[in-house]
Amino acid sequence: PSGRCIQAIDYSNRNDDGSVGKIPEELKSPFTTKAGREVFDGGGVSPDFEVEHLGFAPITIQLLKKGFIFDFSTQYFYNNPTFTASARDFDVSDALFNDFKKWLADKQYHYITETEEAVKDLKEKAKEDKYYSFIAQEIISLEKEIASHKNEDVDIFADEIKMALKEEIISRYHKRQGMIESSFENDEEVVAAIKVLNNSTEYQKLLTAE
Repeated sequence: PSGRCIQAIDYSNRNDDGSVGKIPEELKSPFTTKAGREVFDGGGVSPDFEVEHLGFAPITIQLLKKGFIFDFSTQYFYNNPTFTASARDFDVSDALFNDFKKWLADKQYHYITETEEAVKDLKEKAKEDKYYSFIAQEIISLEKEIASHKNEDVDIFADEIKMALKEEIISRYHKRQGMIESSFENDEEVVAAIKVLNNSTEYQKLLTAE
């Protein structure tokens, strides 16, 4: 309504190879909404609140990459043909999660955490600086501690693994739409949006000029 274009990509100017870039900051123009709030064109839509996406732990990513979440969900589908739960009502129970852990017991998977990478870098730097002999025991102890905790990662990150299982199982019965619907309660952006929309005072402040 204000007449601004929110297109972030400048298709009117192409590089020699045909690629396009974003509209530079110096070419963006300010506009004013009906409520007097200043907004800019040419940069897409900027969020009022930045929402941190926490992502999955390395163990969950590895289980997804290896297809173990997928395979177990497929097996569950064939073993439970009379599934009646809706996308939002279904949850992975502790009993079902224990079944998954038993099924996973003889599977092979390996992953390196960022913490392990950091310790590896520290070890190499310490050797370069001739400090390794002074902190060798501490580094060895740290490596053992990390390895010990990795053995418990399936239980430590049970909540997010359950979430991944839930969405995959739901997709077998309710397709992609159900999978998306089942993720709402754990979607950081959806949760943040609902919080704002439920606070009418905060919502109105967002739409009004300071």
